[in-house]
Amino acid sequence: MKGNIVDKTKDKYLEYQRRHQEILDAAIKLFNSKGYVATTTARIAKNAHVTERTIYGHFKNKQDLFMECVYSIIGKLLETWHKELEKNKKDDIGYIKAIAVSYVDFVINNPDKSMFLVHIFSYRVFPEFDDLVTKFLEGMIQSAEDAIDTMKAKGVSKSQMNSRMLAGMFISQYFSMVFVNEYVGKDFLTAETVVQMSKDLMKID
Repeated sequence: MKGNIVDKTKDKYLEYQRRHQEILDAAIKLFNSKGYVATTTARIAKNAHVTERTIYGHFKNKQDLFMECVYSIIGKLLETWHKELEKNKKDDIGYIKAIAVSYVDFVINNPDKSMFLVHIFSYRVFPEFDDLVTKFLEGMIQSAEDAIDTMKAKGVSKSQMNSRMLAGMFISQYFSMVFVNEYVGKDFLTAETVVQMSKDLMKID
């Protein structure tokens, strides 16, 4: 009897998580195509094949749902990056490789999510969102700047460009990758190509 209760509770939890993700996926697609203001919870519910009441069982309101979309996408990107960083942590340019490979992997395998991050600068619909995006990007740029300073100190990077400027250009490659994947051709977007571009940018042999 106890086993049945545990199994049922687990099944309910898994069903809740599956439904939660389906709502997020539907919302991300609609926010991409229609923007924040024009996207309604009713339309999200229809696309996710749930009732609007179900959405409010998962999220307090549209703003809460939108912020959860942002958190889930950034979380997925950071998870991919940390995995690659762990693989390359003993490499002098391990940081560069980790960012480049994780960007490529994310853009290729998560088209809706990657495009959402491109659109992210046009939303600016409430202060909490702006603060989140600003802190995330500032953190990424600072992390890249620290890594570049270390590479310069070791003589790995021979670039004379300001490290913060280099960091900004490096982090912003993400947007170029989305463009290449969308308009130039998927065959051109490879980890090897992006790593070489990054090495050229930072004058790494």
